[in-house]
Amino acid sequence: LPACGFLRHERSSKQLRPMSRTRHCPRGGWIVAAVVLSRCIYQEAALTKSSGVAFTGGASAHRSVLSPWISPSLVSGGTQLRAVQDAALNEEAMAARLKAAQEQIKIAQNNLAALKDELLDRNFLSEPINRAFVAEVFALFTPPGAAPMRPLLDKALNAILPDLTDPDALVAVVTALAIARLPHAPAWRSAGDATIRMCKASLIPKLELVEVAWAFATAGEKRPELFAAMKQALAPHLDSLPEDHRRLLGWACAEVGEHATELGEPPIVADKDATLKVYAALEDLARRMGEGQGA
Repeated sequence: LPACGFLRHERSSKQLRPMSRTRHCPRGGWIVAAVVLSRCIYQEAALTKSSGVAFTGGASAHRSVLSPWISPSLVSGGTQLRAVQDAALNEEAMAARLKAAQEQIKIAQNNLAALKDELLDRNFLSEPINRAFVAEVFALFTPPGAAPMRPLLDKALNAILPDLTDPDALVAVVTALAIARLPHAPAWRSAGDATIRMCKASLIPKLELVEVAWAFATAGEKRPELFAAMKQALAPHLDSLPEDHRRLLGWACAEVGEHATELGEPPIVADKDATLKVYAALEDLARRMGEGQGA
């Protein structure tokens, strides 16, 4: 800028003072000055963007080429303004998530209240239990994101199961837990405790009890005392069980390592080599099905 005629260096006084425009600034000098100033602004913006240095009121990684005409505090003020705006947006997003979570909790509480009405205070005039609805209620708590709400389910089950005497209600709860694939151990333990109690009282019909055994096996609930109670309750009825229920019971007990030897010897005994071949074929089929789902 001194070359454009704005300032002149006096060697005698060692001071800078304004020069005469008519004497030292040629025609078009102001235009040249504007071009140079614009070039400086462009270089300053490019340097700031490439270096990533934020200006502050103190020392910075490089000195502004516009200093002192453009104060770094102006740039710092813009950065602070953007930070305030980002914080406001984050607060709005958090408020939206909080509102959504509150709505989900309200929906879960309403469904649990309806579940109690569906399962409790039943008599011979009551309508059949809507098992699909029971499974839908439990499915609300299945996703990993719903894990913080599961204590609400524990509270509801603890209010329903301990004094439950209706076998239809218990079968509906246990099978719905399996259909919903609820990965929540406390719920399965509460259902297992209620099943053991009702098996000892011989309250569950034989066919429904096979369904209960299937549900616990599907969930991988390996409780020897639970399956022992179910097999003991089924012992007087094993001969009268339909063939498909006998097979389902045998599968359920074997799935958790509690083989139902009470069912007697299998009608067909395969040799070891044939068993290993079938097992290898099933493993290969499961692997290929898994790869197909992943693709």
